[in-house]
Amino acid sequence: MGRNYQRNFGVRISKIKRKFNVRNISNVRDIGNVALDSVIYPLYAVIVKSPNKDAKKVFVSAGVHGDEPAGVYALLGFLEDKIERYLDDYSFVVLPCLNPTGFVRGSRFNADCIDINRDFKEIAESKEASYIKRLLRRQQSNYAFAMDLHEDRTDKRTEDIPIHKNPRGFYLYEVSYDRKTRRGHKIIDSMKNDGIRVYTDKKVYYCSNENGLLWKPKLIHHKEGTIEEYVQRYAFNAFTTETPTCWPMKERIHAQITALCAALEEFKNVQYASGRYATAKARYATR
Repeated sequence: MGRNYQRNFGVRISKIKRKFNVRNISNVRDIGNVALDSVIYPLYAVIVKSPNKDAKKVFVSAGVHGDEPAGVYALLGFLEDKIERYLDDYSFVVLPCLNPTGFVRGSRFNADCIDINRDFKEIAESKEASYIKRLLRRQQSNYAFAMDLHEDRTDKRTEDIPIHKNPRGFYLYEVSYDRKTRRGHKIIDSMKNDGIRVYTDKKVYYCSNENGLLWKPKLIHHKEGTIEEYVQRYAFNAFTTETPTCWPMKERIHAQITALCAALEEFKNVQYASGRYATAKARYATR
């Protein structure tokens, strides 16, 4: 299903830009352009700075697959209505729509038929992955966490899994240094407390599922070329959210925003300056 980029995204991002420009705490950057049928689409990064010099930093993204729109709308809604309550504790880098040409066409792939979320490799084929990697390098930040918002297409076959076995609830991927540094189970608990349906079957595709959390340690699984893999070098914890597309759009957006807000609440009191986090970060940086 195609979408009008200006109506569904451009108008809202322009209002967000004006809102933050008035307060002089943010800028909305065009980090690069992509094209479809001679129409140019900018890739936007919304960078919002906390007035607190000791604030943690967070990297949030959505829309790397253009047929998973709820994350895009969720980040726009978060920037419009909720981000202010977290600015004492966090500065943000938000990329609301990583794949504009896929979003317009309702396609997983970009205009060049590349799956951007398999392109975060040493040399990226897509402009989108190259732009995002360049932004992350220039920011040179240690993010408390990164979160990439995704959806599960419940109307399509995934690998060799029958359609009827596609997950019909929310679940969360997490990458952290070890089990002691996991935070995903707390996010899942918040989702359940909010009445959001969490997918608890023991397997999600071929991955073990711990009551809605699919966890794996850092320093491995660097072969697929996903943004989750790439951002590990800049973030202590990396999350990927998943909502099923069989849910109503409003419910999917609510679940995505709830997951982000739950993570922000959870990480307020997490410290990274010493101990296991600093040791692990230094070890990872040498690889």
